[in-house]
Amino acid sequence: MKNTQFNPQGIWCGHFFGTNIGVLSVRFYNSKNQLKAKAFFVDQQFGPTTVLASGNLSDNKGTFKLSEFHSLAPFIPISGQLSLVFNPDNLTAEGTWLTDLMTSGTCRLTQTKMSLAGLWLKIIEIRLKWLVRRCTSLIYLLFLFLIALGSLCERVKLSTLNLILLLLPAPFLFTKQLGKLIDTLRHAKLKKFGPFEIDQTPPSPEIVAAASTTNSSSPAAFDALNKFFVPRTKFMLSAISQRGSVTNVEFVQLAKDISIPFDNIEQTLTALLEVSCVEVESNLIKVTNHGRNYLKFMKFGNG
Repeated sequence: MKNTQFNPQGIWCGHFFGTNIGVLSVRFYNSKNQLKAKAFFVDQQFGPTTVLASGNLSDNKGTFKLSEFHSLAPFIPISGQLSLVFNPDNLTAEGTWLTDLMTSGTCRLTQTKMSLAGLWLKIIEIRLKWLVRRCTSLIYLLFLFLIALGSLCERVKLSTLNLILLLLPAPFLFTKQLGKLIDTLRHAKLKKFGPFEIDQTPPSPEIVAAASTTNSSSPAAFDALNKFFVPRTKFMLSAISQRGSVTNVEFVQLAKDISIPFDNIEQTLTALLEVSCVEVESNLIKVTNHGRNYLKFMKFGNG
């Protein structure tokens, strides 16, 4: 009996793992008596990427060599290989991939009934979403420019509170840029940038005394805290308050997310503890009543 060779032609979808992680769609097709693979994947870091490869199939094992790579990544591989083992019974495939950039990993695919038109619509949708994501910061900056222009022309009038609310998204939209700027200033051994402290410093005896007195909820005490906390410590306190409580591990991760340098994380926590804005209870870091009152002061009493 003649043993028929499995034909993987069609569209396969799945995930890839390793040095890069994301979702993957591959179209296998024959061209000039050779098996071709056109892969489209969305890397979590660099976004949509299109890869062309060609190879052969033997005993349900496919080996494909990279021929083209189109991506927004700063470095593009010149050579690479994808090795797959197809399972004709349940129409799945598993394999490994590697490139000359020392990136590598595994992948898992399942054959789908998606049409070529459906695949292209999916690719267009993903590219549009990624474009909007990349342009969010630019749109926000354009919006701020128009607000500033309207204010100069006296067409727009903003209160201090509205201005603060308008600027709140900035640290989250420009986290990487702010982190790089702060790292640059720290490497230059600058402790202050104009009126702003770069890193959180330990509280002075006067600040601790103001926070521990019976009048610690007075505007004067909160004003002292406001001058003592650097902006990232204020964001940290607000983030903990929104979550209710965090573990030590979550505190560190949260600090990294808002670009607090690793060697300043412990000092940030110590500062919050010493002025009684947070407390540790059952291995959980929680905002105290004093800390919540300070956040209210920040929102309403400082405008």
